[in-house]
Amino acid sequence: MADESNTMHVAIRFFSDESKKVLCVPITDVSNLDIEKDYINEPFYIKKYEGSTDKFHFSPGQVLSSVGTLEQLLNRKTRFKFSKMRRSDAIQRLRLQHREIPEQINK
Repeated sequence: MADESNTMHVAIRFFSDESKKVLCVPITDVSNLDIEKDYINEPFYIKKYEGSTDKFHFSPGQVLSSVGTLEQLLNRKTRFKFSKMRRSDAIQRLRLQHREIPEQINK
């Protein structure tokens, strides 16, 4: 079993959550994080547990931070790094910082 403190996470927010609660989830729970697509029209889909049906499903959401360890994301100074950027700009910066995510220039 992998050590959760060393597992890479991202801070996310589900579009369906009216309280706009921010959650930290492992990057394995975010679908297509490394695939090039139109991030404005196609949101990320994040694995979400539905208590009423006792099943997991993918729900649309927004990635709010760069990839990091859980300890880094819980630090308030780094958690909302992209909160005042457009989502497409945040993804572009994410790609430039982390070489495992393919670079793309949208112009």
